[in-house]
Amino acid sequence: KEYSELAHRELANAGRVGRESEPTEAANAERARSVQAALAAQDRVVSELESLLATFSHWDDYRRFANELARLRRSEEELIEATTSQLQKTLSGDADSATASDQSLAHRLADRQLEISQRLDKMQSQWMTVEREMREGDAEAADRLAKAVSALDELSTVGKLRETSRLLDQRRWGAATEQQQESVRDLEQLQAILSGASRNSLLNRRSEEHTSELQSHLNLVCRL
Repeated sequence: KEYSELAHRELANAGRVGRESEPTEAANAERARSVQAALAAQDRVVSELESLLATFSHWDDYRRFANELARLRRSEEELIEATTSQLQKTLSGDADSATASDQSLAHRLADRQLEISQRLDKMQSQWMTVEREMREGDAEAADRLAKAVSALDELSTVGKLRETSRLLDQRRWGAATEQQQESVRDLEQLQAILSGASRNSLLNRRSEEHTSELQSHLNLVCRL
């Protein structure tokens, strides 16, 4: 705000000199000085807005991680339903003999399970990157991400999901269901870690309300 107001004053002064003064050397020098001062102040405004936008971008990433984790959990719960259904058919004797349809379903479920493991693995890498970038701006949020990365390693959730994919492909429905249920508990634990970010820290940024407004101001200043 300070530099924006400074730029406004200097531009207003340049306009006033142009309107009220003869085009003398002194008047031209004063106008040039005001314009240069306004340009320098605008550069500072751009720099500050870019810094704010970068901070808000990290918080957008943070919320995106939490939302993606919730989607992964729902996907895993859907797989549990499909796997449990096959387990019940097997226990009831409805699937005593393997059919091409059974094997095809097993392959599809295994592929979906493997995809979830790959998405979680990729997300962990993204957590690590954003955690480093957020470290200076918000240490608490960065600590949450670091804790989530550490927990994911300790729980070996990605490895569990990959193993579950193998179990599904082999139509070992019971063992696969147990692994899936354990993975859902892991994802719930990770969600709890991410959701523990300071409410005040989130509210202070109010990034959802202000990011687009800041971008508009940045574009306007750049045009000036």
